[in-house]
Amino acid sequence: QCTPETRKELLEKLELWALDKSPNSSPIFWLSGMAGTGKSTVAYTLCKWLQGHKKFGALFFCSR
Repeated sequence: QCTPETRKELLEKLELWALDKSPNSSPIFWLSGMAGTGKSTVAYTLCKWLQGHKKFGALFFCSR
């Protein structure tokens, strides 16, 4: 998980996206960046947050 008090702005944006039920909301949040910048950690942190709010569906990671 992300270190406490880090990535707050990004995680808040992801939480709002995940809970957005409007018909115009995107079903995909594209998180990109260079290797080692914490994308998987951010995704895992979001999944744990969703699980805690009983909104979690699935977690899938892949690598080359």
